[in-house]
Amino acid sequence: MGMSYAPRARLVLSEEFCHIVLEYDILNKGLPKEAHADALTDQQHIDVEVDAQFLSLAILFPKAKFIKVFKDCLGQRSKTSNDKDKNIRDCGDALENMFQIWSLAVGYRARDLGLITVEECKRNFSNRLQM
Repeated sequence: MGMSYAPRARLVLSEEFCHIVLEYDILNKGLPKEAHADALTDQQHIDVEVDAQFLSLAILFPKAKFIKVFKDCLGQRSKTSNDKDKNIRDCGDALENMFQIWSLAVGYRARDLGLITVEECKRNFSNRLQM
């Protein structure tokens, strides 16, 4: 999945936009003379990335709409299947098409909003990619 895959590309572009918004002072004024961008600690780098990723998901998946659509989807799927994990994955695919955002990001947004647990997110979307 490269940048030619629209749901992935939109996520990447949104996250990079969020870096511009969140790091405006650094981009506008530059780093202090004694600072070096490559000298961030691992935790500082993680914090910068997590903030941009979280804001990106909030922009791409507006909270009220996402909650309603995700719950409606699970409700519909549960009428025909008792397999909650399959229903969660199916809703991830459905929302990927609806929002045109990678289903992995659907899982992270559902987790962040408390619609699925951390374990459900790991099982159904990814246990390797952290966001």
